[in-house]
Amino acid sequence: MPRNERGAAECPECGQEIDYLLYDYRQTEADSFLAAVGEGQLVYHDIGRTAYGGQGYRCPACGEVLTRDSTAALLILLGG
Repeated sequence: MPRNERGAAECPECGQEIDYLLYDYRQTEADSFLAAVGEGQLVYHDIGRTAYGGQGYRCPACGEVLTRDSTAALLILLGG
């Protein structure tokens, strides 16, 4: 990760000095059903909710997602 002359981290996308990242976590849930054959037609059995998620660590200046990994996010901020 780029560092400026003061040793602060810089965003590789926009070049702005950053000392934190924005973390986004999105979660969506869906009802899940098992579809089986019963008496010659489909019979549905509710098996609960399924969660789907996405995450990303964004630059606070330009909003670009820099990584999706927490270890990589730490290295970005530490200059590793």
